[in-house]
Amino acid sequence: MRVVRDPDKAPEALLTSEERAKHSEYWYKEYADMMKGVPPKLPPIRAVNHRIPLIDESKRYHYHLPRCAESVKPQLLDKIKQYERSEWWIARPVEQAAPMLCIPKKSGKLRTVIDCRQRNDNTVRDVTPLPDQDQIRMDVARGAIRSKIDLSNAYEQVRVVPEDVHKTGFATVYGTYESNVMQQGDCNAPATFQRLMTYIFRDHIGIFIHVYLDDMFIYSKSVEEHHAHLRIVFNLLRRNKLYVEIDKCELYAARMDCLGHVIDDKGLHADGDKMSRIRNWRPPRDTQDLMRFLGLVQYIQHFMPNVSQYTAPLNVLTKAPTLTWRPVHQTCFDMIKHLACKTPILKPIDPSLPDPIWIVCDASTSGVGAMYGQGSDWKTCRPAGFMSKKFTSAQMNYAVREMETLAILSALLKWEDKLLGYPIRVITDHKALEFFKSTNQRMLNPRQSRWMTFLERFHYTIEYVKGLENVVADAFSRYYSTDRWDEWHPDHEYVNADIRLDPEGEDLPWNRFAEIRAVNADMRAQAESESLRPTRPQRRARNHTVDPAAWRQSTLPRVAKEHDHPRIGEADKLSGEQQQAVASAPATDEAPRDQRIDDSRGEFGSDLGGAAADVAPASSADNPRLVDSAADGPSLLQYARESSGFLSSVRSGYTKDVLFTRVVNKPVEYSTFKIRDKLLYTRNRAGDDVLCIPRTLHHGRRLTELAIDQAHTTIGHMGSFRTGEYLRRYFWWPTLGKDVDAFCNTCPTCQATKPRSTLASGKLHSLPVPTQPWQSIAMDFVGPFPLARARP
Repeated sequence: MRVVRDPDKAPEALLTSEERAKHSEYWYKEYADMMKGVPPKLPPIRAVNHRIPLIDESKRYHYHLPRCAESVKPQLLDKIKQYERSEWWIARPVEQAAPMLCIPKKSGKLRTVIDCRQRNDNTVRDVTPLPDQDQIRMDVARGAIRSKIDLSNAYEQVRVVPEDVHKTGFATVYGTYESNVMQQGDCNAPATFQRLMTYIFRDHIGIFIHVYLDDMFIYSKSVEEHHAHLRIVFNLLRRNKLYVEIDKCELYAARMDCLGHVIDDKGLHADGDKMSRIRNWRPPRDTQDLMRFLGLVQYIQHFMPNVSQYTAPLNVLTKAPTLTWRPVHQTCFDMIKHLACKTPILKPIDPSLPDPIWIVCDASTSGVGAMYGQGSDWKTCRPAGFMSKKFTSAQMNYAVREMETLAILSALLKWEDKLLGYPIRVITDHKALEFFKSTNQRMLNPRQSRWMTFLERFHYTIEYVKGLENVVADAFSRYYSTDRWDEWHPDHEYVNADIRLDPEGEDLPWNRFAEIRAVNADMRAQAESESLRPTRPQRRARNHTVDPAAWRQSTLPRVAKEHDHPRIGEADKLSGEQQQAVASAPATDEAPRDQRIDDSRGEFGSDLGGAAADVAPASSADNPRLVDSAADGPSLLQYARESSGFLSSVRSGYTKDVLFTRVVNKPVEYSTFKIRDKLLYTRNRAGDDVLCIPRTLHHGRRLTELAIDQAHTTIGHMGSFRTGEYLRRYFWWPTLGKDVDAFCNTCPTCQATKPRSTLASGKLHSLPVPTQPWQSIAMDFVGPFPLARARP
């Protein structure tokens, strides 16, 4: 769903990047005293302070001894001295001390975590509700000007009431301490902080500000109004002696993350509603896909009268060896989705009822799925919401235990405002959380320790069930299992729990961190470029990926020629049966009307005229995705314009390409394509027009290879991920991703100049000389050696 404002009012709200920077700089100077970090002194006692109400004051806990690596002990000692000077920590003997875990960050700096799990189990839970996340996103998206403010060391700015300080005891390798400030890992810390922020901004919440824990979202109708609102917010923070993290402030933001969803000048990028996954469920692609859908329907069918008449024809298909999808099956499939969305299946949870609250989670190799609801039994509880998200390629390499934990974290983050403070029962078919709950925190890696700290906010118990019983969450988690390799989805459909809990990427695997860094760099470049674009009515975003219905195979074998360039590699030729199968594939996946390519100007637009004109010059103002790469070579648009006969070869090549020949001959059957000036276009995941490139030759080399070569050179010989992302802004062909991987893995420049990704070898040194026989025994193994096409 998108919340799109009135286009007539949009020009008043838009600011250039220079104007945004100028306005932001004013506030950084005006309130510089609040943006230098938390001062080294004890926070004041305010109207709202932290309390630790214990169930049993006399209960004793069994803690393990604290440990700390030698490499970070100096940092720990410095931190202890700093906190003692600030009176945040006080060295004194205590009766019980929770162990402190010292975790080194990637940067080498120290992060400390206190294992409060046993104390939390003996704590009376604070049921202060969190604000509704959906309402916050909707209100912020409606604002023309938006800002986000984050507090620095938020928990350390809140005092613990003096009578409860003795309950905060913790142990380090340098002794035991008590804390005068709120601790990370305390189960009631989020509720206390929310009550404090709500109390401070109680006269303005819902008018121009929303507060969600330590995040403040300010939204206004105009620049002048926003200026006044920011002054009110900063003055209240100064009056209450709360300090801001300047590096995490986003003032006058063109694009911001709002509780896991992106908001920009076009509106809110998020799921339409709680039933959107069922409403948008795509037709099954194989029998297993159909069985998962029917398993979900079976769970909710007691809320849907007369649904059995539509499931019966689909149940017959599950017994067939292959799936044959006919119009009657599509009709039944559509009617089931219609009934599911029309019938009041979902019901909000009511904590006042005696029935328990359930979260049912599951993870597969392709994604996560979850459902939450309320009832006497999890198998029959009334659902309150569904969730389905896809793993990124890096997340698919996580351990199974971490995948299952990500499913639970994603559900808790999505419904945190509904669940925090109430007893919940987590149903899982993997003992992931049982591992986290029962394991000493010193056995967890840094990433898992961060996840454990978040989980301690919730009052949860874990119940393990067999995988065959967990049909609902399993169906949602495997929704993406039949994705083709070149299929794309909107950003909000991907799992982001790991980055939301670690915004700086300090504890993420390197490949996951590289993914996020690449996406963030692309977003920043796009936002800066869009701020320079002439204002014009916003078109509706296309969230559907380019998915030609005729392309039933996951890859298309290339037709090899004697003079093909060797980089792409040889593949088998298309047999007559394969060509006939592709040519006869029916186009059944009709795109919605608002998904079709219109005659408006795209990234290439109507300037792609005849062969002589080629491509008209484009600037960053006309094209927000055009990368200025004059230092490294011409951009892809410049290359298409200046390369002699390139577009002529593209036009003539359509008749020699199996897929594009079908599209050109019968364009009416393929609504995801558009022919303009004898050139074939489709849309990329951003909704922009991109040129279709056939797999034919141009001056002895494939057109696709020429495009990859130019893109790879333009962006400075980056890897296949960035090269593919850059190419998809301008071009498309079915095997783009596979071809880019093959090209980058055999690029001579990359092989000769790029450094190795493996660790450096250790220094050579002599072994000690044995003093007696058989004291030292050594054996060397050589081979077998793996065959490699590229440098690891």
